[in-house]
Amino acid sequence: MKRYHSIFLVVFFLLGVSTAMTGCVFNNSVQGRHEMFIDGMNSYVGTKTINYHEKSGAVAISKKSLANGNIENEYGYATSFVISPDGKGGTFHCHYFFEYQPQSGLIVKFRFEETSKYACRGSGA
Repeated sequence: MKRYHSIFLVVFFLLGVSTAMTGCVFNNSVQGRHEMFIDGMNSYVGTKTINYHEKSGAVAISKKSLANGNIENEYGYATSFVISPDGKGGTFHCHYFFEYQPQSGLIVKFRFEETSKYACRGSGA
């Protein structure tokens, strides 16, 4: 019985340590999810994955040609959509943009606009 008690204590301790470390690594606060959103979107810069956003559930809003010859696509972030009180529409509280080279499809810049602080963030508890 004493042996099982020791094993239980060790397992309990390891689970506690791993849970505490997970809390330190993954910041699930509103600010933490905002930072993860920005880091995630910035990771697309330098890639040719512009079509991913149409396939990911993001809502394409506009596409415009820029003075430097590049194209900028604007997207509404799905988790930031708020239905209007009359139920006949709504608005996105987070818009994000990818600038890319039309010849290569290479994303060269990411930016975002939000109606309130931390509106651009990943979903979470």
